[in-house]
Amino acid sequence: MDITDGYVMWAGQNYGNAEEGINWYHQGCFSDVENSYGSVRGRAGGYMDERDVHVFLRDGLLAFECGDCNSSEPYEEDDGSREPSLCTHAVAVALAAVDADAVWYEIPRDSQRPPIPRPLGWDAKRIQGTLLDVLGDGDAQHVLRQLIQQHPEHVSAAEQAALRHLDRDSKVWAYNTTRNALRAFDPAQVAIYEDPTKGELTADFADEDIDDDGVVKLEADQVLLAYGMRPIIREMTKRASAGAFQGSRSVLFGLIEGLYSCHDEAPWTEPEITDHVGDLLYAVAVAALWAYSEWAERPSADDLRRHCEGWADRLLRDVA
Repeated sequence: MDITDGYVMWAGQNYGNAEEGINWYHQGCFSDVENSYGSVRGRAGGYMDERDVHVFLRDGLLAFECGDCNSSEPYEEDDGSREPSLCTHAVAVALAAVDADAVWYEIPRDSQRPPIPRPLGWDAKRIQGTLLDVLGDGDAQHVLRQLIQQHPEHVSAAEQAALRHLDRDSKVWAYNTTRNALRAFDPAQVAIYEDPTKGELTADFADEDIDDDGVVKLEADQVLLAYGMRPIIREMTKRASAGAFQGSRSVLFGLIEGLYSCHDEAPWTEPEITDHVGDLLYAVAVAALWAYSEWAERPSADDLRRHCEGWADRLLRDVA
């Protein structure tokens, strides 16, 4: 079901006061917003007034649970008609979810579904949602495989859903993850020597330099690839291998833009890093573009300039 910001504001007005929730949303007074199985959970509120919120569909209309406000079924008019209803906390969370392109659908209230245990002292007004909410990634994968085994006619629909998920725009995620990895990078590892008997030796896309004692020396760009950038590059290549090229490219652009944004504002002070920080970050960008180019056509110079203006032409020359 398509939920718009206007629909959310209308639901807030039906409950009483949407303006405060709208202000909280615009001021960024929300956190931990997650879209799971057709509904949204998160936290929102002003100073000393943050609440846990669950926004969901009930009978095709928005409804909510809030840690402090009266939980509400869809609002009922005097003539018996029903309209959506959201408290101010729920308005802020729902607007954040709409902005993040959340997917909304209703879990049927099915008498055949197993009962959901409730912890001692559980507020009887709250609805815990669906058992699917408690599944970890491994559990969800196992359940999906079981369903596909039992209903192979749904394989095509499941694969299309997987492709849509992988093809989503993740540039912001890749950009933020890259910058966080750079901040966490320990420059003391630049001259690291690793004992081959103690686990991981070298990064993907890096050449091993084995000295006379049989240990592997890792250069700065290799260490950064191994211990910081690898999860991002793997996400990029995973999407490309599934044919989700738009999603893969968005990860590539977020990664390269995150690297480029730090080439003049590196989060390190150690001379062994700062003396050649531009070359270090550029080497990681080259590795990422090589990895992408194994699956898809390289981005154009114009596309790259939008994300790393000073590197674009050089990147295309070096990854030819």
